[in-house]
Amino acid sequence: QGIWMGTFHSICARILRHDGERVGLDRNYSIYDVEDTKTLIRRIFRRRNIDEKMLKPTRFREIVSTAKNQLRTPEEYARENAGPLVPLIAEMFAEYQSELRANNAVDFDDLLLMPVELFRSYPDVLASWQSRFDHLLIDEYQDTNHAQYLLIRHLADQHHNLCAVGDDDQSIYGWRGADISNILSFEKDYPEAAVIRLEQNYRSSGTILKAASAVVRNNTARKGKELWTDRDAGESIIAAALEDEQAEAGWIRDRIVSLRAQGHRYSDMVVLYRTNAQSRSIEETFVRSRTAIPYTVVGGLRFYERKEVKDILAYLRVIDNPRDMESLRRIINVPKRGIGERTVEKLVETSAETNLTLLEVIRDKDLVPVSNSSQQGQAIAKLAVFIDELIGAKETMPIHEMMNRVMAETGYIAALRDEKSVESETREQNLQELLAGATSFADAAQAEGRDTTVSAFLQEVSLVTDIDQWEDSSEAVTLMTLHSAKGLEFPIVFVAGLEETLFPLGGMQRSEEELEEERRLFYVGLTRAEERVFLSLAQRRRRYNEYLAMAPSRFLNELPPE
Repeated sequence: QGIWMGTFHSICARILRHDGERVGLDRNYSIYDVEDTKTLIRRIFRRRNIDEKMLKPTRFREIVSTAKNQLRTPEEYARENAGPLVPLIAEMFAEYQSELRANNAVDFDDLLLMPVELFRSYPDVLASWQSRFDHLLIDEYQDTNHAQYLLIRHLADQHHNLCAVGDDDQSIYGWRGADISNILSFEKDYPEAAVIRLEQNYRSSGTILKAASAVVRNNTARKGKELWTDRDAGESIIAAALEDEQAEAGWIRDRIVSLRAQGHRYSDMVVLYRTNAQSRSIEETFVRSRTAIPYTVVGGLRFYERKEVKDILAYLRVIDNPRDMESLRRIINVPKRGIGERTVEKLVETSAETNLTLLEVIRDKDLVPVSNSSQQGQAIAKLAVFIDELIGAKETMPIHEMMNRVMAETGYIAALRDEKSVESETREQNLQELLAGATSFADAAQAEGRDTTVSAFLQEVSLVTDIDQWEDSSEAVTLMTLHSAKGLEFPIVFVAGLEETLFPLGGMQRSEEELEEERRLFYVGLTRAEERVFLSLAQRRRRYNEYLAMAPSRFLNELPPE
C-alpha cells in the first residue's frame, strides 16, 4: 500500500480516521487548531463565570496540554496535583473534553493521546496496525514526548523492526513536552538494538566543531560522542562584549557590512537569539543603517507586528491622532475593562450617525449607550479622561514617559503578569524591549536636538514597519530564535545576547535539567555554522526605564581558550 510518511500528528490523524469510532469519533471528525481551542475555552470560562484574575484561559490551556501529553485524564490530574484551583481545573478539563467530543472534534494533543488509548483498549486494532507497519523509521527521536514514545513502543512491540535517528545533544524542546530520557534509555528499551554512531560532521569547520563539543561536554545527561571533520580548522570564533543592546546591534551590523565587502552574500548570514524580543534593536539598527541591511524574520512576527506591541502603539496613535478610530477601536477594551463588543458596535454606529469621531463620542456621556454609573459606562469615561490627559501632554512629554504611563496606568503590564503563563512572560519581555527602544530614541533625539515626542517616535517606527519589500527576498540576512534554527545551516552565524539570565534564560534560577537544555541550545546554535561564528553580549541591557548590569554567559567560559 506504499510507504506512510509524515509527522506524528498526521500519521495519528490517519489512524483515527480509520479506527476513531472505537474511541467515540466519527470518521469526519474536526481537528481544532489553537484559535479554535481558545474560543472553546473562553466559552467554558464565560459559562462558569470564571474570574480571569484567578485563572487565565492561557494558563488553563497550558495545564490541559501538559496533562494530555502525559496521558493524564481529568480524574488523574485531580488525584496527582494539589492546590485550591485543582478541583475546578479538573472539572473544566473534563468539560473541555466533553465539548470536544460533542463537536466530534480533537485538539492537537488528542491526535497523539487517542491512538495510544485506542491501542491500549483494543488489542485487535493494535494487531492490525502492527501487521501493516513491518518497519518503523523515526527521525528526531530526541524530540519525542511521552505519548509519541508509547505510540512507538506499541507499534514496534510485535516485530521490533525499528530505526530511530536522533542526537541527544540537540534535545531542545523539553519546555513543550519532549523527554530526553526517551533517547537516553533507547538501548534499555530495546536491548537487542544495534547502535551506530554517526560522528563525522560534514558541515562545520574544525574550530567550530571543537568549540561546540567542548561546551556540550559539560552536560551529564548525554550519551557522549566524539565528532570529527576532515575540513580545515578554519577561522577563529570571534566574541565581543558591547556596552548595551544598541551597541551590540551596531557591532553585528558592522561585521555584516565588512563580510559583505569581502564577497559574502547577505543570505550567507544568520543572527540567532534566545528570545524574540531581542530582534527589536537588531531590526531597527539594520533599517537605520546608512546602507540598509535587508533582513527577514523567521519563526516569528516582525517586532512591531506583535500583538502586544501593536496594542501599545495603538494607544500612542490615538493620542497622536484622535481621529484614528481603528486604533481606538483596537484598544477600547484592551486590557479588558468590561466594555462589551455590542457596546463598541453601538459607539461606532453613533460615531457614523453624528459625524463625530469615536473619541468624541466616548467623551460625551449623553451619547454613550450604557448607564454612566454602570461598569461599562465608568470604564468608557475613565478611558476618555486618560486619553485626553495624555493628548494634553503629548507636545511636551517625552515618548518613553508617555509609553510608560500607557503600559502602567491602563493596567496592561499588570494584566500580563496576572496571566502567569509562558506566553504572557514573552509578551512582557517584548514590551520591555519596546520601552527600551523608546527610551533610546528619546536619548538620541535629545542629544541631537531632535523632537522627542510621540509624533516623532511614531514617524520613526513607521520607517521600520513599512520596510516590507525585503520580506520575500532570498538575498537577506536571516533573523531567528535559536529554536527556529534547528535543522538549518549557514556559512556565517551570529549568536547575540550571551548573558546570564538571557542565555541561559533564567540563569541560576534554572534547574540542572533546564540548564543542560539551554547548553544544548547553544550547541545547536554553534553547529548551524559552516565557516564563521560571531558571539556577542551586552554589558548592560535596558529593562523598562533602567539599565541592568548583565554578566557574561557561563557558556562563554566553557569554550576552549583558542
